[in-house]
Amino acid sequence: MSNARFLAAFGLASLGLVTPAWAQEDPIPSPPAAPPSAEPPAEPASPPVPTPQAEPAPPPVAAQPAPAYPYPPPNYRPAYYTPPPAASAWRSPQRTPNRDGFLIGFSLGPGVLKPNDCDECDGLAGLGLEFHIGGMLTPELGLMLDASAVMHELTDDEVMLYRTRGSVAQVIGAIALQYFATRNLWLKVGLGSASWQIADEKGNTVAENDDGFAVLLGAGVELYQSSSFALDLQLRYANAVYKEVAGKQPKWSNTSFMLGFNWY
Repeated sequence: MSNARFLAAFGLASLGLVTPAWAQEDPIPSPPAAPPSAEPPAEPASPPVPTPQAEPAPPPVAAQPAPAYPYPPPNYRPAYYTPPPAASAWRSPQRTPNRDGFLIGFSLGPGVLKPNDCDECDGLAGLGLEFHIGGMLTPELGLMLDASAVMHELTDDEVMLYRTRGSVAQVIGAIALQYFATRNLWLKVGLGSASWQIADEKGNTVAENDDGFAVLLGAGVELYQSSSFALDLQLRYANAVYKEVAGKQPKWSNTSFMLGFNWY
């Protein structure tokens, strides 16, 4: 009977319907459940961002008419920079002299002396000389003492006419004004006294007349200029009328073409 119960209990136990006594032990306690995790508090919801309002479009701008610029004149050429010309290798750059105060100079060159009261007399070619000293009243106008002469050596053909061997000369001393019309062009006019004489080969005076009135005219062009010096070419003319002699009034004139040296 007891074997039958054991077998029945064993069979039921094998089928899992009955738990045997040896298997009825205290169940293994399950691990305790994890405490609920502490979640961070939810952040407060940010306020809604207002949607920016679109700016109204600017009103359309009416097209402006193009400015009315004048057209270039006929034959218009735009101005371009032109470099200054290089100074010549054989002379310094030109500069206007500082014409202020004292001035002095001289000139020399060929000249012609002619007695105007002698129809059969030709002009007498000779040497012309000039010296002047004075001052500038303004940068354009100078006042000076001007002394000039033209001398001629008498030839054999002229000995019978002048009745001597030697020379004839006319000397003029004048107070003159010199005006610079441009940077390098000047004009001169003067009034003064004149003397005329004939000398023999030894320089002794054979005939003379020192009682004459003279008018002086001149013009020149300065070819080279520095701050205190000028080199010029000049044309001079003087006409003299002398005191009457033996019922005649001698008249002499002289013309000269000179190279002048001037300091300011």
